[in-house]
Amino acid sequence: MLQLPARVRERVGVGWHGIDSQASNPAEELTKIGGAKVIIATVTDGGAMAAVQGGLAFSSMTGVRSMNEVYSLEKVNEAYDHMMSGKARFRVVLTMGT
Repeated sequence: MLQLPARVRERVGVGWHGIDSQASNPAEELTKIGGAKVIIATVTDGGAMAAVQGGLAFSSMTGVRSMNEVYSLEKVNEAYDHMMSGKARFRVVLTMGT
C-alpha cells in the first residue's frame, strides 16, 4: 500500500486510510473503518496512484498550491457550465459554505 509522507498525513489528519481495491472489497473495508464522508482519490492503476502520491509530496514540500475558481454548492450549475464552456482558467471547486 502506498503511504503519504508523515507531514502530509499530519496535515490531512489521522482519519486517512488507503484501500487497495485489487486486494480486498472496498465496500467491506470502508464498513470496517466506519464508512467515509469523503473519498479523496480513486485510481484503478497503481502507477497512477504513485503519480498522485508524488504530486502531493512535491506540493507539500515546496508549498505549491492550486489556483481555484471557487463556487458555492448552490451555484453548481453555473460552475459546471463555466467549466464545460472552456472559460475556466483554473480548477473549478465547489464548497459547502458561502
